[in-house]
Amino acid sequence: MRVQYVDGYKIRQELDVDFNIIHFRHTNPAFFISKWYIPVGEIWLDYKFRAEEEFLVKMETTPMQDFSRSAYVKKFISRGKPKKLVNHEEKQPDGLTVQRVVGAQVRRYIDPQFVIGGHDLVYDYVPRRTVWIEQTLDKRDWPHILKHEAYERSLMEQGKPYDIAHDYACAAEKESRRAAGGGYIGDEDHSRQIDFSTFYVQS
Repeated sequence: MRVQYVDGYKIRQELDVDFNIIHFRHTNPAFFISKWYIPVGEIWLDYKFRAEEEFLVKMETTPMQDFSRSAYVKKFISRGKPKKLVNHEEKQPDGLTVQRVVGAQVRRYIDPQFVIGGHDLVYDYVPRRTVWIEQTLDKRDWPHILKHEAYERSLMEQGKPYDIAHDYACAAEKESRRAAGGGYIGDEDHSRQIDFSTFYVQS
């Protein structure tokens, strides 16, 4: 497959709020992240993460079902400790800690599947009452990812399972992005025509 660099921020803002770092189109439409809009034979990689291309492509194209979770993680992580995880930290009024982390270090030494963001109720390696946001993202993504992760965490804290909390959080994130000028297929004022090549970024 051919790697195509794309503008991940633009995709999350205008097409798919659940686009992470790297995806390809799965031929099984029932796959939970089939990404129907990606042309067959292409791997879409957020250009902000091109420094990790080799690692990310290998990870994305390795069928996880062939491994146990622990074996999958062991296959990709390196021995040793990350050099620096946290680039920035701030406290929220509700007591939640928000940390911007170097995702490449997380993926290399802790969890190869960490993308975009997360919190302690999903990832046991995230400190208690803490949300992590991927530092490498376009900084315009940061407030929307925080909205998603903080809301998802609050719902899980109230007892909702992850899958349901994630759906609610995606809706909250889309609302946040719409307020910042975003829009999605199906919105009343959204164009019915969309040129997916506008998401491409030249290498």
